Amino acid sequence: MKQRLDKIRQLLSELEGEVETGTPVAWDRETLAALEAFGAIRKEGDPNRDGTPYRVLIPDEIEACRKFRSERTAAQPKPEIAPADIDFYNVRGNRIKVYERDSYKCRYCQKNLPALPPR
Repeated sequence: MKQRLDKIRQLLSELEGEVETGTPVAWDRETLAALEAFGAIRKEGDPNRDGTPYRVLIPDEIEACRKFRSERTAAQPKPEIAPADIDFYNVRGNRIKVYERDSYKCRYCQKNLPALPPR
């Protein structure tokens, strides 16, 4: 699967780099056929004077990419984040959690703290 994705990336980069210089039509057809077989592009209409319209699909729309992503996430679970690594100062949502946890009171002097204005 990874080899196929690497081949597609290589074909796309070559295609982008050689559009300006011009390439043999047979090579272009082979490249487009390979991308279409992989599911990375799809014909969107009939050929006309300007060429054949294609739609380039994003990775979420490509079945092989979705399968590869699901296999990778199943093999590599997300690492757990230690409480010491969570930023309670710069992240607004985390600050609100701290305020709510402490009932809007200062942990040191027990003064009431004003509620954060909505954003």
